[in-house]
Parts: sequence; C-alpha cells; structure tokens
Amino acid sequence: MVYITFKVLKEKVLDEIGRTTSYVGAKWHDDAQDYDRVYTTDADQPMLERFWNEACTGILRLLKEYLISAKEETDDNGSVAYIVEIMMPRHFDEALKDSIEKEMFSYFVDCITGEWMNYIDKDKAKEYTDRLRIVSESLTDKIYSRKRPKRSEYI
Repeated sequence: MVYITFKVLKEKVLDEIGRTTSYVGAKWHDDAQDYDRVYTTDADQPMLERFWNEACTGILRLLKEYLISAKEETDDNGSVAYIVEIMMPRHFDEALKDSIEKEMFSYFVDCITGEWMNYIDKDKAKEYTDRLRIVSESLTDKIYSRKRPKRSEYI
C-alpha cells in the first residue's frame, strides 16, 4: 500500500477566488457596480467559509474509497490547510501525486467560485459548475489510475 498526504492551503484558495471574482467583475458589462457586486470582500468571508466546507465535503466524496483521514489544521502562523491522507494500492502511479494536489486546489477554487457566482448570475455559475465537473472527472481518473504491470525478468 502507498500512503499519500495532500495539502490545500485555504489562504491560497481564497486568494485565487479573489483574483477570479475581481477579473470577472472588471470584465463583466461596463458597469462599475458589477465589479463591486462580483468581487469577494472581507465581508463575504462567512459565506465563503460555508462554501469552503462544502468543497471539503466534495473532496471527501471523490476520495472516500481510499480515505484514511481528513482534517483542517492551523499552523503557528495562522495558516489554515485542509489535509487529506489516503491509502492507495501499490500499483498506484505516484508520479500523479503533484497533479492530483493541483487538481484538488482547482476543485476548491471552482467549487467555491461556482457557489459564489450562483448568487450573482446563474449563467456565470453554470460555467464554473461545468469546470467543476471536468476537474472532478480528471481527479477521479487520476485517483483510479494504475501503473502498467512490468514483466519480471528471469535469469
């Protein structure tokens, strides 16, 4: 068995959501009010926290077959990370670990942004829901990926 730990930093996820909503708000229509309506601010943190928790639950649903533990940890600097430990079969391709972790990050960003956009514009939310579905499928494909068997060499 192969034990793997993944770590998603909450601050980085929320920063990416801030950049995304800022960009969408700036490019949407030509109304200055759109930017203020779309961009996430500190006042929106309680709602984003709920969306963060929903994304954590979604990740667990994708990884449940291999899940050992999942927890939110705060380090000495106050940084919050969601840490997931899984146990994979020995034929799991460990070269995919970094890619899976990046997809987990994308999952969090797309899930939370999609939920946020659901309050702003249903059509825009559909874009992120579609992206979330694609990221989920890609993540699942990688989790279920296995190394090709190698033939033993006899002397």
